[in-house]
Amino acid sequence: MLNVTSPATAEAAQENAAHTQLARRREDGGRVFILVDITGATLPQVAKAVEGEYVAQQLEDTGGNRKQAARRAGLEYRTFLNRLRNINIRFSAVVE
Repeated sequence: MLNVTSPATAEAAQENAAHTQLARRREDGGRVFILVDITGATLPQVAKAVEGEYVAQQLEDTGGNRKQAARRAGLEYRTFLNRLRNINIRFSAVVE
């Protein structure tokens, strides 16, 4: 299981919370859907929210392995790390 945590700054945490409210994942029959509430949201906000959910799913599917998640997403590893920073979310593996 992965633990998704917000960055240390209050501004980044507030921005992160807004994206979390816009998009959420739902599983149905082995497929994963990203549901987005676009009411009052700008295109950059929606894109960032969807990207955050997509990245979170890739990381969960790979057990938190960022290199494998980058490969699955079709991105170079450094590009993937930059995307992680740009969506203001940190991921850490949690053993339960």
